[in-house]
Amino acid sequence: MGNTNKSRAGSNLESRPSEDAINFSDLDDIEYDQDAALQAREEEAQRRSSQTQGTPDSQPRRPSYYTMAKQGYNELVKAIIRPPRASYDVDALGPPSFKFAGQHFVRTDFPLNTLRGLTLQCSHWEPVMRVADQIPCVIYLHGNSSGRPEAVGCLSYLLSLGVSVFAFDFAGSGMSEGEHVSLGYYEREDLQCVINHLRATNVVTTVALWGRSMGAATALMHGDRDPSIACMVCDSAFSDLTTLAEEMVEKGREQGLWAPNLLVSVAIRMIAGSVKKMAKFNIKDISPISHAAQCFIPCLFVAGEDDNFILPSHSESIHKAYAGDKNIIIVDGDHNSPRPQFMFDSACIFLKACLQLTPENTTPVEIEEHMNLLMPPWYLPGREKGIGDFLRQAFVRGSMTPTKERPENTPPPPPQIDGASEVLFSDMIEGLDMNKAGLGVSEERQQNINENIVSMLGGKGGGKGGEKKKQGGGGKQKKEQQIDQQAEQDEAFFGGIDSNASLLTPPPRQQQQQQQQQQQENITPPPVPAPLAAVGANVKGPAKPTISILPPAPPQETG
Repeated sequence: MGNTNKSRAGSNLESRPSEDAINFSDLDDIEYDQDAALQAREEEAQRRSSQTQGTPDSQPRRPSYYTMAKQGYNELVKAIIRPPRASYDVDALGPPSFKFAGQHFVRTDFPLNTLRGLTLQCSHWEPVMRVADQIPCVIYLHGNSSGRPEAVGCLSYLLSLGVSVFAFDFAGSGMSEGEHVSLGYYEREDLQCVINHLRATNVVTTVALWGRSMGAATALMHGDRDPSIACMVCDSAFSDLTTLAEEMVEKGREQGLWAPNLLVSVAIRMIAGSVKKMAKFNIKDISPISHAAQCFIPCLFVAGEDDNFILPSHSESIHKAYAGDKNIIIVDGDHNSPRPQFMFDSACIFLKACLQLTPENTTPVEIEEHMNLLMPPWYLPGREKGIGDFLRQAFVRGSMTPTKERPENTPPPPPQIDGASEVLFSDMIEGLDMNKAGLGVSEERQQNINENIVSMLGGKGGGKGGEKKKQGGGGKQKKEQQIDQQAEQDEAFFGGIDSNASLLTPPPRQQQQQQQQQQQENITPPPVPAPLAAVGANVKGPAKPTISILPPAPPQETG
């Protein structure tokens, strides 16, 4: 095989390592030699081009396909197993002791060791006064690139029910130990460890789960093996990780990416191999929808109507396949938007019914009409004097400016707070915004993931590139020729395709067009999967009935 490589790439490549089967997952071992050779070749080609065409040496050149594909590939692997870790201060969890609606609550922070030998950082909010030692508990499961502070967004609503709230950082997230995340595969083991701890300490009765994004997927993948869970609230869950990846490729095609289905399948298979090698799990096992038919826990699904990262069709597909009692709410907003008040009200009614909350097992909080439960509970002290009256007045108006008129026999309000604090309070009144809080998969990260997919599959990354290409004029042909030449050099260097399905360096543009035309004329294409907007195609079961919008035909008159 070594002689074959020499004859294929030329005698000047004898010092390079054997490349019979180049896989991106193995590039770390040969990164230096290949990058150095590619850089030298590009510099030589640029020097010759500047001599013949008068192009200045300082003019930047388009990176080779190999460089773009490698960079996009590595970033996509990181997006799955090592996304940016949420960085926050413990102060983001609020004070360890506070008053909410006249009742006293405490938060306990502690580490918890898992069976995998990792330490999770946990927080438990509990009422001090309770009718029983054991009360129901809601476990909050945060999303990707997030942590415990995400639970603050629904903390006032949950504590008002008289339950305790438990939140923790998954392994590999926030302040917990761990190098990688697994989008639900190992996170469900962390969840099982938390549930075992709560039941062993005899401080909880029934347990409910509230998950968002990755947390919702974790809840669904755990629910079918733990029927003792009382209920679940699943916000923005994805149905299947492979389906989500294919949808992202479709977004790249909308930006002008041309990538055959074979290349996409090979790329996904290679990413799966790298993830399994580095993080020890198979991305094909990250499929919450495959657990839906075996899960009988009552579940409330929530999805954002304008969510372009995890489309609402994911929640709709899981809801359709779900075996237990279920309901679904489609709300305004995207993946990270604050959820509206009616969604929290619906979730509280759902939790109250499933957890069977009564005055005998809980002490519900008396909520005053002017209280905005989208605020953290420590800003709603209740029947307090001084600062409490001042805050209550501010919540009613949605502003922190003190009123000029105040009732008689009431203490004067404190001095007016500064503008920065006023903006902070006004943001809290609208609910927890994940983008502003620096939690979760931000819009910028979503765009970066899409660009990396385009780069890996040979595109230019971004819709603006297509517009510039149309306006290119005379320089368009030169650019295409350079790209074709670079593709031919890459193909000669890498030695074509490998039997182990390594990523194929694309042939020149003309060959691609000829192959595509030949396939359309002579070969019957395989059946195309259902549109990605209808993810329910992955669900095993009867097909979704077609709904007709035509009026029914009038009955025929009989003789």
